[in-house]
Amino acid sequence: MWDSRTLEGHTAVAYSHFRQDRAWPILLVTYALILCTSVHGIKPAPRFLRHVGPRCHENCTKSGNCNGDTGKCDCSFGYEGPACESRSMPACHTTQKTRSPPHYGTWSLKNCNCFRQLARIGCPSQGQGECLYQALWNLNLACFEVEGLPPEQQTSDVPRAGFAHPSLRWYWGQPLFGREAMNETSPPNQHQLPNGKYQLPLDACPQRCNERGICGGDAPSDPQGTCTCMASYKGESCETAVQEDCYLSCSGAARAGLPSGTCIQGFCHCPPGRWGLACTRDEYYTTAVGWKPSYTGLRIFVYDLPQNVVHMRTDDGSGLTQDAMYLAEQAFLTQLLADSGSSSTVVTQNPWEANLFMVPTWSYWYTGNTVTPVRLFRHIIQYLRTNYPYWNELGGRNHVLWALNDRGSCDWHHLESELHHPIMVTHFGQAARLPPIHVMLDTETQDVLERRRQSIRKVQQMLVDFREFSHVDLYYENMPCYRPEKDVVVAPIAPGWVYPVIHTVYGMDHQEYNRSMPRPYTFFFSGSIRTEMMYSQGVRQAIAKMQQERSTWNRPDFLIMTTGFPRANMMQSKFCLAPSGWGWGIRLVEAMAAGCVPVIVQDGIYQYLWDVVPYDEFAVRVSRRSLHRLPQILDAITPEQLEALQAGLTRWHRAFLYGTVHSDGLAYNFTLLSLRRRLTNMWSAHF
Repeated sequence: MWDSRTLEGHTAVAYSHFRQDRAWPILLVTYALILCTSVHGIKPAPRFLRHVGPRCHENCTKSGNCNGDTGKCDCSFGYEGPACESRSMPACHTTQKTRSPPHYGTWSLKNCNCFRQLARIGCPSQGQGECLYQALWNLNLACFEVEGLPPEQQTSDVPRAGFAHPSLRWYWGQPLFGREAMNETSPPNQHQLPNGKYQLPLDACPQRCNERGICGGDAPSDPQGTCTCMASYKGESCETAVQEDCYLSCSGAARAGLPSGTCIQGFCHCPPGRWGLACTRDEYYTTAVGWKPSYTGLRIFVYDLPQNVVHMRTDDGSGLTQDAMYLAEQAFLTQLLADSGSSSTVVTQNPWEANLFMVPTWSYWYTGNTVTPVRLFRHIIQYLRTNYPYWNELGGRNHVLWALNDRGSCDWHHLESELHHPIMVTHFGQAARLPPIHVMLDTETQDVLERRRQSIRKVQQMLVDFREFSHVDLYYENMPCYRPEKDVVVAPIAPGWVYPVIHTVYGMDHQEYNRSMPRPYTFFFSGSIRTEMMYSQGVRQAIAKMQQERSTWNRPDFLIMTTGFPRANMMQSKFCLAPSGWGWGIRLVEAMAAGCVPVIVQDGIYQYLWDVVPYDEFAVRVSRRSLHRLPQILDAITPEQLEALQAGLTRWHRAFLYGTVHSDGLAYNFTLLSLRRRLTNMWSAHF
């Protein structure tokens, strides 16, 4: 293969031989190569080979998508096989007659075999016994089995006669460990669902809810019930799939003139020849030279992992209770996938040229706002390491995972050291400068940790009007949750109330701060206080105490409330407190939308998009050591300085809004910019 670098590498040698009158053979060969290249069009062999077309089972696309990267059929959750023809957990379904989604949560009473079959997927052996689904977390449950049927033929259908039907045998205990770990029990008289309804047999509801919901009545004996639909279905009988619950409504093939795919609880069943989270994929690549990433600009490859590895978890009905402010991963990925057309300069279908790899995790679906995502990430990383070559190139340093629960990746240090490398995207930028203080102390580390604890307490003693921090408070405050050289802190989704007021504050074009709005309050805060000092690092508690006991705080232009949240008062205030909560807090985003200058009191915590947004232009940062002086600090800010801060709010507020929620939002753009800087740090070996 012709390679011009060969010629360049021998230039000095050829010159030396020429000086010794032996240059003519080399010059003749060089001339011949150049002549052949220009005349016959010899070109370097391509580094990457592009392929289009299926490589899967001929019946794959009837129910699934042929994934060009893997050559396997991608199936919706609960199905598997070369053509998605088999149910991976048949006992979680309510019928064997039609294709239906599995019911696998704890809302409704179901077949005991459902939990055991779910465990094959949700309790990976490499996860050290950690199960991914709440229904498998050592819960004592009531469940039934159908007498005389093998497990693969059983379903979770309750006969028309109800729980006491003689074909059902009932058990109580932990079904994950098998029938022998459970006690046989009598049929329950009733079962109340989390929404207050009582579970009825599906035959008591219209069209059996199309096997996509739970039948519920106002009383256990109601002859007729109404359908509580599973996530992503709606209608009187759950007859309608919610297309919008999938990325881009599965319309990624529209650019090619193809119809949209069908949304199945977050999974897009795409037209033949397409696959991916929004049916945006239609090409796959092979290479003879390995990974050759682009060094100019972002080139992001988005994984399409099998649903049985990770998916937008729905359980029975819990998908209806998602809190929108935790869904920044979905907002970002929606815009990223929308940018994945053939002309995209950011998204690539060729993983061999990608410099960052986006790993959709939907971790909030598995953790809620409080549970650590460590068990989920360990499971996903193990799959990436064993099924793709890209993780192992740099030990995962070029992979991006999202952890948007309250405390983000604070438990990441519990993982094996080789799993510490990926770029973590989080809302919580706590970067402790000391290693974590462990709750459980052995004799060897007792003295060292005690000295460290005393040094931290010396800092705490400098805080005025703060209560004593317990050992647990200090432990949580000194957890390493964020590494600024590699991780990214992104903005959360702003609550719905802020969007109608944004144009009132900044104008339709976001260019003019509305100075005609009266702002009689100098300082505003309203929110929970709690007793644990780890909540807000003790800031909320200290402010409540000072407002009651210090005359400098007890003034009419300081509006401090511990119950309720009169949001209109935020629009009437010049400065608004932006503290943390159990982890990150939403107040900063709300204050900016309301035109109120954030007063950030969060020691050691990096703020959203801190590396690409100049906080000094629109916010006031105060340490806890100076918190007692806050009234004097705010009074010293001149009208001209306040006006400059308000101009900064006008200039930067859109950086905290997502375009999928507010059409003028730029949070996606700034997140990409922050990721680009992490890529530079990676090339620079900063992490």
